[in-house]
Amino acid sequence: MKRRVLFVAAIGLLLPVICSFIQMSLFSAKDSGWTNFLCFRLPYILCPVWVLGDGSGFWFVAIPLLNAILYGSVAYLWLEVVSTQRNVPSAS
Repeated sequence: MKRRVLFVAAIGLLLPVICSFIQMSLFSAKDSGWTNFLCFRLPYILCPVWVLGDGSGFWFVAIPLLNAILYGSVAYLWLEVVSTQRNVPSAS
């Protein structure tokens, strides 16, 4: 279970970095629905912590770390619920 939580936390750490890379690579792209979605909607869907950032250097580091904590805690809670459901005897 610990390995799964760490794996999901690592994904949570990498998602803001990938979203930032997408935004930088599409900086001068033509305005379209797809570009609008990738630059202005997708980061907020995948990284809810992105809302807290204000562009300072602190948030450049804090957003990936907080997103990793968020993803890891959700994975931990999910695995706890699933393991609890497996251990409950059925009423038959």
